[in-house]
Amino acid sequence: MTIILQANVHRSLTADSLLTKLVMELRADIVIVSEQYRDKDGPNWIPDLLRTAAVWIPDTRKFLIERKGAERGFAWVKSGRLTVVSIYLTPNERIEEFRQKLEDLEDFLNQTEGDILVAGDFNARGQEWGMPTTDSRGRQILEMAARRGLYVANVGNTPTFRRPGHRGTIPDVTFATGTAFAKIKNWRVIEDYTGSDHQYIVFDLFDNFDE
Repeated sequence: MTIILQANVHRSLTADSLLTKLVMELRADIVIVSEQYRDKDGPNWIPDLLRTAAVWIPDTRKFLIERKGAERGFAWVKSGRLTVVSIYLTPNERIEEFRQKLEDLEDFLNQTEGDILVAGDFNARGQEWGMPTTDSRGRQILEMAARRGLYVANVGNTPTFRRPGHRGTIPDVTFATGTAFAKIKNWRVIEDYTGSDHQYIVFDLFDNFDE
């Protein structure tokens, strides 16, 4: 079993300090990070080119990094048949930039074989991941996901972004291809104090992806 933690630190020093403690408590094998406060040292921390997303492998003895890479807005690692992609799409960028990042992601996914997990903060609304409506960006994300055979793994409608005085939303989404999607169990939004205005997501992968 592989334990995965999905976290938006929201550039917070407090959240950054608490992240390592939470990783240890949850015994997370893979950490998918958005809006990191800072990059950690070492080859087991893989940030994207814009320093807005990263994949962190706390113990490479448990998840061997065979390949890794970074693009604008997303970073990835591969071990065995499994590729894990961490992505962040900012709500402040022009629609042209948003579309370019989606196209770059789709191009990468089209060249990637095996099981794929894509997760992060998409800053878009989609009924498929628990929002009451789907906006334009959400539709474009879902269209890309459909073309690539990605399924939404989110369960329920628990908000992941919470700010006092505002209605909670769900910008944090987990996608997976069919075979990987079938292995996701216990997907949930945890209520631990994070120091961020995001609540984190935890789930398990019940499979041996090394085969």
